[in-house]
Amino acid sequence: MKVALINNNKLNMGIGRYSCTLYNYLENKCNIDHYFFDRRIWCLWKGEKIIHRSKKTFLHAILKKIRLKNLFLDFWLARFIPDKYDIYHIASQDNSLIAYYPNIGKTVITVHDIFYYTYYFDSYKRRLIKYLYTGLKNTESIIAVSNKTKRDLIKYLDINPEKISVIYPGIDDSFKPVDYENLYGKYGLSENARYILNIGRDEKRKNIKTLLLAFYKLKKKPGMEDVKLIKINGLSQENRSLLKALHIENDVKIIKNVPEKDLPKFYSMAEVFVFPSSAEGFGFPPLEAMKCGTPVVASNAPAMPEVLENSAILVEPLDYERFSEAIHKFLIQDEIRDEYIKKGFEQSSKFTWKKCAKATFKLYRKISG
Repeated sequence: MKVALINNNKLNMGIGRYSCTLYNYLENKCNIDHYFFDRRIWCLWKGEKIIHRSKKTFLHAILKKIRLKNLFLDFWLARFIPDKYDIYHIASQDNSLIAYYPNIGKTVITVHDIFYYTYYFDSYKRRLIKYLYTGLKNTESIIAVSNKTKRDLIKYLDINPEKISVIYPGIDDSFKPVDYENLYGKYGLSENARYILNIGRDEKRKNIKTLLLAFYKLKKKPGMEDVKLIKINGLSQENRSLLKALHIENDVKIIKNVPEKDLPKFYSMAEVFVFPSSAEGFGFPPLEAMKCGTPVVASNAPAMPEVLENSAILVEPLDYERFSEAIHKFLIQDEIRDEYIKKGFEQSSKFTWKKCAKATFKLYRKISG
C-alpha cells in the first residue's frame, strides 16, 4: 500500500506537528511519502526535495487582499502530486478541495476543527468557507481529532457520521520533565521568580484577555510579588495596550519565537500552565504541560473536558476571577498541586502517537481494500 501524506503546516504549528510526527510513526507500517506545501517560497516538497516551484502572478496581490493566497497556492501545487498512490491523506481540512483533483485518488482527510466556519467570520465569508470545505463530502473517510470536532462536522456541514472516525493525536515523548537552567540566561529570565506559562497564538478564540485579567487579579494577592507570566508566540497590539492599562507590563515576558527543543524546558520550569481558550478541536499545549509535570488551569470550553477530563482545574472561559483563584490555589497549596500533577501524568499518557498511527493505518487498510 502506497500512501501520500499531504501537509501545509510547519512543524511548530499544531497541524504541522501532527503531520510530521504521524509520518515518522507510519514509515515502518507502509510505503508513505510526505508532501509539503511550502507557502514561504511557493513550492512543493516531497520529503527533502523540491519537486515544483511556482511563480507569483498578478493573482497573488488580489488573493492576498482577500486572505485566500495560501489556500490558492496549496490548491495549485496539488496538481503536481503524482497519481500513483493508493491513499492520499490530506492532513488539514483547509485543503479538502484538492480531493476533487483527477490525480488525487482515494482520500482520507483529517479535520482538526472547523472554526473558520463556526467561529470567526460574517455570513458571506462563512458561505465561502463552507464551499472550501466541500471536499469533505467527496472523501472516502474523515479523521476527527475529537468527538467535539465530529459533532461539529455533523451539525454544521451535514457530514455522514459513518464516514467519520475519531482518532486522537499523540503527545510526543520529548515532552517530559527536563532541566531548564539554561533558559534564564538565554531568554533574560529571573531565577528568583515563579512563572505562569501560556503558549499559543493571540487570536480571538485563544481568549488571552481573560489570561491577562486573571494575572492582574493574581498579582493583587499577598505573596504573589515574585510571580511572572511568560507568553510564548507573541501578543496582539490590543492586549499589549491592556498590559499597560493594567500596569503589569513589567511582570509579563513576551517571547515571540521559541525553538521546539526549548518547549519542554519552559513547561518544566512553569509553576502553572494556563489555557483559557474558548474553543479547541483538540488542544496540544495542556497535555504537553502535563507530560512535563506542570499542573494545568484550562477553560471548560469544548473540547477541553473531553481531552483533559478531571486532570485539570476547568473554568468558564470568561471568568477571569476563577482563573485567578485556580492559579493561586496551585501556587500556595502543595497538596492540591501534587494531586493534579499526578492526574496530569496519567491523563497525558493516554495520548500516544503509537496508538494514533495504529488506528490511522487500520483506516488506510479499510479504505484501500
